[in-house]
Amino acid sequence: MRNHDGQYLWRFGLQSADVRGNSDVILVWMMATRKSVDVDRYVALLRAVNVGKANRIHMASLCKVMVDEGFTGAKSHLQSGNLVFGWEGSSQDIQATLEGLIFEHFRLAIAVTLRPAQEFSKLVSIPPFELQPAEEDNLYVTFLSKPIDAHEVGSHVARGARDNDYRIVGSEVFVHCRGPYHLSNLGNSFWERVSGGSATTRRWSTVVKLAALADG
Repeated sequence: MRNHDGQYLWRFGLQSADVRGNSDVILVWMMATRKSVDVDRYVALLRAVNVGKANRIHMASLCKVMVDEGFTGAKSHLQSGNLVFGWEGSSQDIQATLEGLIFEHFRLAIAVTLRPAQEFSKLVSIPPFELQPAEEDNLYVTFLSKPIDAHEVGSHVARGARDNDYRIVGSEVFVHCRGPYHLSNLGNSFWERVSGGSATTRRWSTVVKLAALADG
């Protein structure tokens, strides 16, 4: 488990000897450090886990591993690789840390796509299509590991879209399918070829739920 006690002690001008056995100092130190810790919320999406018998990960076990390694409030939604958690400090190490933990504890090489919680709130605040509630069952969001330019890939995507509607917004692609998603040509492998990175897709209802969990 990560231990930040040392960095908090010197920040408040204290030494270990000042704290030991002094309940007043301990109380002041705990209150000060609790206020000073800035924990950012994130959503992590795991690529193709628990699909049939492949890439099996018990999500509750993964959350426990994460908490043991310093992630805060780690929660999962469904068994399809959706995580919400807090993290202190830079976000640059989160993806590599998560992928490393998954390989260490589950012996699986799984691509992780990361988004700050506030980005999920923006996603659900302005839906890209005018849809009736029943139509949202066929609305999906594909999360890319790198942004793509809609103008540069437009003709290529248009050929693959056929009768399906899509909207590219930076590193996300909104797809409204006219039929079953698995029969469309706009699956993860398509977007990975177009973007040159990894891609993972979630139903709109899952995205809305994750946004709510991340805000909470």
